[in-house]
Amino acid sequence: MTESIKSGLGENDEFIPKGTGMSCPTCWMKFGAGDLMHIAVHESLRGDPILGSNHMLRFFAKQFSSSGRPVDPKGVMVFETACPFCRIQLPKNFGHLPQHIVSIVGDQNSGKSYYLSVLTNKLGDVLYKSFNLRMRDADPTGNAVLNEMQNSIFSAIRPEDAILAKTKLEGDMYVRIKRYGRSMAYPRPFTFNLERVSPRKDLCSLVFYDNAGEHFQPGVNVAESPGALHVAYSDLILFLFDPLNSIQFAKFLQKSKLVQESRRIVDKHNTILSELENRIGTITNTPSDSGYNKSFAFVLNKLDAWEHLLEGGPLEDPIRNEKFDSRIIDKNSERLRAFLMTVCPSVVAAAESIAYKCKFFAACPLGHSPIKVASGLYAPDPSKIDPRFVETPIAWFLNERYPIESNA
Repeated sequence: MTESIKSGLGENDEFIPKGTGMSCPTCWMKFGAGDLMHIAVHESLRGDPILGSNHMLRFFAKQFSSSGRPVDPKGVMVFETACPFCRIQLPKNFGHLPQHIVSIVGDQNSGKSYYLSVLTNKLGDVLYKSFNLRMRDADPTGNAVLNEMQNSIFSAIRPEDAILAKTKLEGDMYVRIKRYGRSMAYPRPFTFNLERVSPRKDLCSLVFYDNAGEHFQPGVNVAESPGALHVAYSDLILFLFDPLNSIQFAKFLQKSKLVQESRRIVDKHNTILSELENRIGTITNTPSDSGYNKSFAFVLNKLDAWEHLLEGGPLEDPIRNEKFDSRIIDKNSERLRAFLMTVCPSVVAAAESIAYKCKFFAACPLGHSPIKVASGLYAPDPSKIDPRFVETPIAWFLNERYPIESNA
């Protein structure tokens, strides 16, 4: 009996789902609970007709143990499930919790990887202390790349040790899957489960994506390079605006003598925002003037470089004394929007056209400006890392979906 026959699906066969209640966090295809594949355990079943010889066989369960658990074709009880389309292993509790996709979007070198690494490192502490929520790693294998990035930043001794590689269209941040007989690169999902501590109750899953900036450049063929499709299915888009790569903002900084260096800037913020809006409309077949039902967090990054320009003093922290105040979120958003309207109003217009729920945030993932360690290469100083406000967009989003302001 061949592996293809044992799995119930040959290499050239296309899976037809029986339901649509779930969405795979890797390939975003929809299927029902009865469509789940299981991952064999017995060593003789190593080798999958789609994934290759290094992966355990994926199969549709037809036999079950006396306790009702599926068993593989060799009779060994199995516990892990896989997507029937891409066959990638699914996170723990998949299908049992509401799943919220968080898409981090920005231009090249806007700091997306640093932001994601610091955010996921700090978020668990903040959610536990302030909101009575526990954040669990739902996919230790899939999240390994992100954990390594966190260690690079927070375990570094020298600045050179804290450098994160640029996210590329191919690399560790992407996983290759076979669809329609072709191998395609999809961004690796980083999945975390949230649960209320007392009374104990599972809440939801957060799935984070960090894309190479090139994915949102005009002319990128979605069919040929589908890595940015997750924005169409996302519940929260977190757009990182880099003031130092904005022509208007950089000139404003130079006039204020906060930035002395004059350099050529390639400003793509408006282009990426427009492409983002078009991409969502194309994938969802929805006219842009209808307004997309998403939360949109516009994050002005590198706060340390421009905070002194804000009238009225520093921004308030909406999470103080382990309590959350959404009124401060609104107040900060209004201040930041008014500030942007004086510097680059077209960016505000582009951001607010994407979603009805649009808020403006500021963040400083590292707490200081990186230092130059080589020609054209900058790195954070490990002794000065002190993140600010990276978690506030997530707190805002969660409070909108699952009110967490009971401590306020």
